[in-house]
Amino acid sequence: MATIHRELEIDCSLDKAWVQLRDFGNAARLFAGVLVDCQEASGQRTVTFDNGYVAQERLVSINEETYRQAYTVVNGDFTHHSASMQLLPTAGGVRFVWISDFLPDEAAQRVEPLVEAGLPCNQAIPRIPLSLMVDAGCIAGFEISLKQSFLSTSSGKLFKTHRYRQQETI
Repeated sequence: MATIHRELEIDCSLDKAWVQLRDFGNAARLFAGVLVDCQEASGQRTVTFDNGYVAQERLVSINEETYRQAYTVVNGDFTHHSASMQLLPTAGGVRFVWISDFLPDEAAQRVEPLVEAGLPCNQAIPRIPLSLMVDAGCIAGFEISLKQSFLSTSSGKLFKTHRYRQQETI
């Protein structure tokens, strides 16, 4: 099974960031530029990526106590898919944790570029944390730090590891 795991630090209050992340239909705003559309109804959403790929996703759970949203992709060539996004309190704000597990392993060639495109470390303009902060009314100056980044497969092979640190001011 392939796993993509990303962690980002966001200088924003946990409660303000959670208001944005917990809204399952808010994906196109949170991932603006990577997602060009999101239509949600009754725990099902259809997201359209800027490359034309369309994914049907189902909400699995929202946990108010752990600030965690879990979802699954129900279309495409996955034989298994599960993902979660979680916010964890830190001394400086919030850690955003995004984990996606899926089969077949070969889908990583399609999935990882989409995940990477949504992360601020590969963008001239930060996407996820910037959207969370602006929409939630967080402070204007912020710091993004990619703490962990890896892709693994059932064979245990680690394809990519890197660290990234970026400072931005809105």
